[in-house]
Amino acid sequence: NHMEAKKLKTVDDLMASEDERIELINGEIRRRPMARQEHAAIQLGIGGEFIALGKRNKHEGGWWIRSEVSVRYSQHQCPTHDLAGWRKERIPERPSGIVEITPDWVCEITSPGHEKKDVFQPIVSPDSALLRR
Repeated sequence: NHMEAKKLKTVDDLMASEDERIELINGEIRRRPMARQEHAAIQLGIGGEFIALGKRNKHEGGWWIRSEVSVRYSQHQCPTHDLAGWRKERIPERPSGIVEITPDWVCEITSPGHEKKDVFQPIVSPDSALLRR
């Protein structure tokens, strides 16, 4: 009785799908849960605080804050974060599309029934080259 190795999905597989509510975690394409009203309100509130902070501190660089942004950490890791932020001093242009630059800050909002998706699992280790970009 031999077991067949499971073929890991890649970012290319993710991009080939017509479904926009999916993400790539550990080489597995997963359907993202629909956001509930409370989740969206919290997401908007947190994002708004960061945007306001950036406007007050223009001389300190500020932040690019994106909601529902897909970040490609590797060929087999491309989750969609509730919120992610990049310091403007590090990334002068607003990130767009599937972002390949590791965020400086990520926020996942936990929702009842979505704990498995919402609980952050480290995607890169602290000694990873991704964190030194």
